[in-house]
Amino acid sequence: MITAQYNHIIQANIKHKNIGIICPTFTVIARTINRYSNDHVLIMLNWLCAAAFFSALVTLVADVWGNFLFLRVDISLMKSVGLIFRYTQNEYIKAEKQFLIANKIIRKYDPIIATAFLLFSMAYLFLSQFGTFSIVFSAITLIVLILGSFIYFCLPFLKFKHTSKYHQEYALVFTNDAIRWKTPSVESELKWNIYSEIWVSNDFYYLFQAPRVYTLIPKRAFAKEEDMQTFEEIASSNIKSIKHIV
Repeated sequence: MITAQYNHIIQANIKHKNIGIICPTFTVIARTINRYSNDHVLIMLNWLCAAAFFSALVTLVADVWGNFLFLRVDISLMKSVGLIFRYTQNEYIKAEKQFLIANKIIRKYDPIIATAFLLFSMAYLFLSQFGTFSIVFSAITLIVLILGSFIYFCLPFLKFKHTSKYHQEYALVFTNDAIRWKTPSVESELKWNIYSEIWVSNDFYYLFQAPRVYTLIPKRAFAKEEDMQTFEEIASSNIKSIKHIV
């Protein structure tokens, strides 16, 4: 009777090949122990097959879950944001002035302080009847005021006017791995590691390559709020130093 049961199992295994996939050695084991079979061996064999089936099922589930996690990571790495924009004169001058103040090249109240020093020096000049010290003091104050006014008011305008790249249309694509640039004169791909710091203001993103060398990204170039959030996620995952400025 037991032999007949084993022969039935063996034939089913050969016909359908399902058990053979889960436990490839089942047929050999069954035929070997068929000569010495008894009820205990049959029970043990059933348990072995059940264990093999369970092991195969766990492996299958692990593979499916691993592929699912890999797919999720792969999708997250595929995040990208595309921008097309052209700088305007007013926004570039505004951004450059923000940079000068935030970088403490020019302080917010420096023009007021310089003007006060100039008025004081002029008054001192007249009161001292154009003494040597008053003339030198007034001259130094005037030079500092002119230099500061040139840097803050004139230099951003001159930089924009005489730099051709600020008048071109930019097409940028930001991904987790790189930034693709395209202008009428150049097309390139840059790695994020060329940037060491990012500054964020109400209107702009400053991507710094060096202390005074930055790439300016106007926030108005983003089509929607979600694109801006995606850009910030990509940027923050590649640039660890982030500073918020006013």
